Amino acid sequence: RAVFAGAESSLLPTKIDVPRDISAAAFWRVAASALPSSEVCLPSVGTNPTRGGILKILSDLGADIRQDDVREVAGERVADLVVTQPAGSLNSNAKMVTWNGDLIPTAIDEIVVAAAAAGLFGRPCRFGDVAELRVKESDRIEQTARLLSGFGIDVSTSSDGFTVNGKGSATACSLDVNADHRVALTGAVLAMCAHGESELSGFDVAAVSYPDFVSHLRQLGGRCRILDNEPPMTIAIDGPAGAGKSTVASAVAGALGFSYVDTGAIYRCVALLALRESVVEGDEDHLETIVGKLSIRFEIVDGVNRVYLDGDDVTDAIREPAVSAASSRISGYGVVRRGLLDLQRDLAGEGGAVLEGRDIGTVVFPEAPLKFFLHADAGERARRRVKDLQALGQDSDLDEVLGGIHRRDELDRGRAIAPLIAADDAVTVDSTKLSARQVIDTIVAAARAELAARADGRQ
Repeated sequence: RAVFAGAESSLLPTKIDVPRDISAAAFWRVAASALPSSEVCLPSVGTNPTRGGILKILSDLGADIRQDDVREVAGERVADLVVTQPAGSLNSNAKMVTWNGDLIPTAIDEIVVAAAAAGLFGRPCRFGDVAELRVKESDRIEQTARLLSGFGIDVSTSSDGFTVNGKGSATACSLDVNADHRVALTGAVLAMCAHGESELSGFDVAAVSYPDFVSHLRQLGGRCRILDNEPPMTIAIDGPAGAGKSTVASAVAGALGFSYVDTGAIYRCVALLALRESVVEGDEDHLETIVGKLSIRFEIVDGVNRVYLDGDDVTDAIREPAVSAASSRISGYGVVRRGLLDLQRDLAGEGGAVLEGRDIGTVVFPEAPLKFFLHADAGERARRRVKDLQALGQDSDLDEVLGGIHRRDELDRGRAIAPLIAADDAVTVDSTKLSARQVIDTIVAAARAELAARADGRQ
């Protein structure tokens, strides 16, 4: 039994800016130090001396890490870390260095990636007094040795640590990293620096501490394909215009490390080309030609989803009112919908993907394991649309926008081909009174539960 006495005064709400995690940042520090022509800025990272051991270890190895705008936030020391590959050579072929004693508790969570750094930098070193790593999520001493050996880095273990004798390079390999999230993330760093293509099975364990890792890797220009022994997990998000599908789908994809496919942008690209080529209403042959030669690419630039058509950035052009109106009309043509079916599936790629539109769960990916139908009151969707247009500096009338939404809803529901309806097994989410964050969290939680169930089924 336990009896707790309540405090006499009430807790007061406050706002705290939490510094970014130095452990999560460590993987990018090592990668940027080891990869040629790299530079990464990691803003607002917590550099409390009790957690800063990894900075000393990397500095001893010769890494170039600059701390800018050092300051105190919520009582914590914070800095912007700028990491570049050193202009000269790293401290390779130098005298062996040993890290132990009081330094170890300040870097205990980063020892695995620090060992990888030693191997990549070619610096002989020993990590001592790290026996507690044997009783983490896995025996990290043995798992680290197994990981580094797999990538061709010489390592030997002892009861309380290990010694690394790297040659300054890594060799691509195939390994199962399901035993430990930090081992998995370190494996990704080694794979980025290795010559050739590596395959890390069980990598979804990385979500334990860094669920957005793959998404951030792709934003930094890294390449990663998500593979599995079963079909890739696709999340289908359908709903009417203005329900917030694009915002939600993009954020869900980012949180899960999945690719994001804005199918509405695909139809808008067809409409843009149709306007440019002066396609006559009903000329399906011409539309079929446009669809057949369509070349679209999606890319995240500075956190914004950009759309490229034939190599040109058309993100803003496809949002013009004339393009929107043309997109509504051409989306009803069977030759367009059928022609774009394979393209949408191809853009989803080989790994996990989030697609949003009006027939994703019913036509494009009817076998998707997770389907959602986003809905909101027409008035609320109109208000959101007006707010978006005003943010773009465009004048808009609420009644006019609302009328347009009603017309679009009627058009979408009444289409002879792929009408707007919720799939039988879709989860309907009414976002009228929900924030975008609440909707995003709901879908991400469902996706992670599905991923966890799949992982349990494989074990």
